[in-house]
Amino acid sequence: MVFTRIIGWAQGVSPLSEVKTFRVSGWVSRGFRTLQLFKKVRALTVEEALEKFYSDVGSNHRVKRSQIKNVRVEEVREEA
Repeated sequence: MVFTRIIGWAQGVSPLSEVKTFRVSGWVSRGFRTLQLFKKVRALTVEEALEKFYSDVGSNHRVKRSQIKNVRVEEVREEA
């Protein structure tokens, strides 16, 4: 990953121009309650966005990755 960024800088392309915003959503069942979760995540790829979502939800709500269901990822187009 670092090697790619160094090459990008050498060619005059900023690595920050590749960062996208994703909207990730999912459901968590906790006993008799079901939580619907939404989060906007900035990442380079969909895989990185999912990793960040799972990490944040797991730490904030104390759930395991296997407990998060129906995960949906959408790229958010930023309008200037």
